[in-house]
Order: sequence, then structure tokens, then C-alpha cells
Amino acid sequence: LTKKSISIPIPTSVITAIWSPTSKLIACVGYAGNIYLIKPTLSNNTETHILFQQQVESTDIGLLSWSEDGRYLVAAGINDGTLYLWHSISEENIGSEPIKLKGPVGKLTDMKWSCGHEHNWLFSYGNDYKLHAWKIYHNISPQIEYHELKFNDNPQKLKSVHISPNTQFIIGYGMNNSLYTWSKTREGGWTSTSTRLMTPEDTTNFDTIEFQNNYIYASSSKDQKLFFWRIPESFAEPLSSIIESVERDTLVPHYRGNALISGTVRLDVNKRNSTLSTNNELLHYFTTDFHSNNQASHKLMLGLSLKRNILLLGPVGSGKTFIATSIFKLLNTDIEQMSLHESTTELDLTAWQKTERIGHDISLDLEISPLVRAAIEGKPCLIEGVNRASSGVLAVLNHALQFREIILPKKVRIGSMNTDRISVHKNFRLVMTAIPPGGLVDVNPLLADFMDRMFTINLDYLAPDEEKALLHNVWYNETSSTPTEHIRERIYELVEMADRRRKLAILNFRRTVTTRTLVRTIKFKALYPDEHWIDILG
Repeated sequence: LTKKSISIPIPTSVITAIWSPTSKLIACVGYAGNIYLIKPTLSNNTETHILFQQQVESTDIGLLSWSEDGRYLVAAGINDGTLYLWHSISEENIGSEPIKLKGPVGKLTDMKWSCGHEHNWLFSYGNDYKLHAWKIYHNISPQIEYHELKFNDNPQKLKSVHISPNTQFIIGYGMNNSLYTWSKTREGGWTSTSTRLMTPEDTTNFDTIEFQNNYIYASSSKDQKLFFWRIPESFAEPLSSIIESVERDTLVPHYRGNALISGTVRLDVNKRNSTLSTNNELLHYFTTDFHSNNQASHKLMLGLSLKRNILLLGPVGSGKTFIATSIFKLLNTDIEQMSLHESTTELDLTAWQKTERIGHDISLDLEISPLVRAAIEGKPCLIEGVNRASSGVLAVLNHALQFREIILPKKVRIGSMNTDRISVHKNFRLVMTAIPPGGLVDVNPLLADFMDRMFTINLDYLAPDEEKALLHNVWYNETSSTPTEHIRERIYELVEMADRRRKLAILNFRRTVTTRTLVRTIKFKALYPDEHWIDILG
């Protein structure tokens, strides 16, 4: 082999450089977001020259990647998650202006390619607990579809991503040392939520992860162990199939006999204090025209049928509490409710101080909280805003989940005995709501371990058409009349304005106009029709 250096005529230092798959071109990154495409030559008589130089908006470009077939070049900013894609690159066609793709919010970790005959897949991941995917069709002006892949249980930052040789599976290696898989759907996309691969022992730190035929191998040099999982040749695994079925329209909750049915999930309705007529009214309001509600309710019912503790994860005002309380009302099930905030203490979570007057004397005593009452009586407890909880509060909840026991700050009288330890009833369940991490939402370090024990359901705002239908229903319920043409136009404007605000509020949820805000606006307008919409919205 002959070693030969190549002089590259770039007027700045090179941060990174990579050969194209054909070994005919070199892509380089310089300072200040400058991207160079170079055709090198090993001949002494021919000078290496620059095919093109382009400057992108991001000045911290640190990642550069060719697709395996050499059709595409992508550069990415490390700190802002923005990707720049050049297509149809060759010596004759050096491409045009790059296509800008929005990847992870915050820092970007890495990118991966998966190539096919009709299209390529580009994946990126970083600090926002998601896997971002783009399906890029091989056209002169490429058609690009964006897909967001989420976690089914505990949202994780990814250390690495691996794609199976048959391109049917993606494996994500999380910061919690767990492996997550997404599989191809029959429509050619990916399952929107992951399936977690379980190890027979405590989670291990893996050094290498590889696909071989229909197996995934993961090795740990520390434990000197090799783990492997068999995967099917194509399409979803059983659990993924259950999750994928949520996308179908056959999951509208309905009554059959004394049960609430959604798809293959069946939950018995509590016969005590049965109010079936009221339930039917709620069921109609809850499900009419709302495919998103049907999806969320099916997942919630699935979690309840599996006897899991549940976490509803979604942006502020997206209907997390509404979904949970509606399902329990439809099941005629009494629940306890609590709302957490930054100053909630362990004492607030388990017992409240109350004053008692006996004659002329006043004494302080403890009254058990809704959480403890639910644990004793075997009822579900809905806890809102768990993302705001302190480490001490999370520790109490985590102890209750792990050891089925709640420890009180001091002994209280329960029935005929004084005790400071409550054994949790077998029917006790926690259903909690939280705002997802990212942007201005900080996450307590203990929350990851805590969320790992939960059946997590990801929610989002209703689609614009569904939100318009919801506001129509609210207006009808408040006024007993269908909205006029003028009211319908105002509703459409409100929904479109809210949708724009949400897209601008990725890093600051406090700027968002929530579904809850829109519902309150419609209710207020129905009550005070002479008030202007802007004044009501504030």
C-alpha cells in the first residue's frame, strides 16, 4: 500500500471529514457552519478542487453522515438538533440548497441510516427522550415523511441505535441500560411506541449490541455474560401488535352486558350505585368523533386489565385527568384524588394535620390522606402532577409501588389500632399524570426509576379536527343548541391559533393555549355571549 497525503484547499480548519461510500468524494465541515464537498485526486498532475461550499444556519455542526447508497449527505448541529440534508449527490450533480429537518430538542447524540430500493430512513436521537425518523423517497425532489418514535414505559435518552439487517427492527439502548425495540408496520412505517426487551436478571451495562440473523446479542464484559433475544422475521411482536392495534377504529369503548369493552380488553363495571343512563351519556360525549380519546382509553383500560400502575404522560391541559376520571366513571369505580406541587411534603402525601376541640382544649391530630385511604380500601388513587414532586415524595410513592407498603410519619388510629405502617390492599392502583421532560420541564433524578415501574401512556393535544368537534360538543352541552355559523368560524379560528401557538411553544409550554383553556373559553362565551373572545381568552 502506498501512503499519500491529500491537500484540501479549504480556507479554514477542518472539524470533521468523511469519504462517500463510492470513495470518490469527501465531505468536510469547517468552522461557522461551512460545509464543503471535495473531489480529491491522487494524481500529481491534477489538483484537488472543491465542488461546492455552503454555509448553514447552525454554527456548531459536528456530525456528518452519508447514506449507505451515497444518495444523501446529512450534517447536524450538536446543540440545537437541526439536520441539513443534501439529496441526489454525485460528481455530476452536486445538489442544491439543503433541506432543513428538525431533530431532537436540545443536544443531538448521533444519526443512523437504513437504505431501501424506493426510500431511505434517517434516524436521529438526543436529549428529548424520542427517536426521530424521516422516510425519504427517491425522487428528484425527495418526498419526506416524519415519524416520531416514543417509549411505551419510561422515557429514556438513548446511548446508541442499531438497525436489523432485514431493516424490520430498530434497537435503542437507553441510559437505564435497557434495550427497546420498534418494529416495521404492515404500512411501511414504524410502531409509534417501543417494546422493552427484558433480561432475566438485574439490568446490565452492555458493551456490544449486534444483530445476527433473527437474534439480538448483547454482551457484558463486567458480568461476563451474553444475552440474546429471538426476533420474528418481520412485523410486530405480540405486545407491539397490541399497541399497534390501538391505531384501528374498532376500539371505541362500549358496553356489553355488565362490562366496558375496547377491542380485546374487557373490564367489569362495578354494579354498586350503577347509573347506566348517566354512563351512556358520558360515553357518547367521551368518544364521539375522537379517535385520540379512543386510543388513550384503550391503553388505559389495557393497563388496568394487566393490574399495572399507570402514568399518563402529556403536555399541560391535554386531558390526562379527563381521560382517567372518565374511564373510572364509566366503570362506576370510586377513586381518590390528589394534586402534587413543588412544596408537597411526605407528610402532606400520607397524613394531614387537623385540630380537634375537646371541651376547652384544642389538640392536633393526623388524618390520613386520600392516598392512604385508597391503599387501605383498595381503590385507585389519581395523583396529578407527579413531575413536580420532590425526592422525598417520590421515595414514598416508589416504596409503595415496590414493597406494597406506606410508612406514616407517626402512628394514627385506623379502626381499632394505632399504626404507622399501612399494608397496601391488593386492589390498590396508582394512576398518575405528568408533563413530559424537555424544554423548561425539569425531571427529578429519582423519577426515572419511579417511572420504570409504571405502564406509561403518552398523550398529546387532540388533532385540530377533533378539537373543533370537542368545542362544538361543549357549546351544545352549555346552550342546548348547535353552534351558529359565526360561532363555528370563531371556534375554527381559536383551534388554528392554538395549534400555531403549540408549535411555537416546544421549549416553553407556558406559551401554549391548551385544550383545557379552549374548553373554558367556550363555556364562558356560552354563559356571557356579549363578552369578546379575546377578552375571555385573556
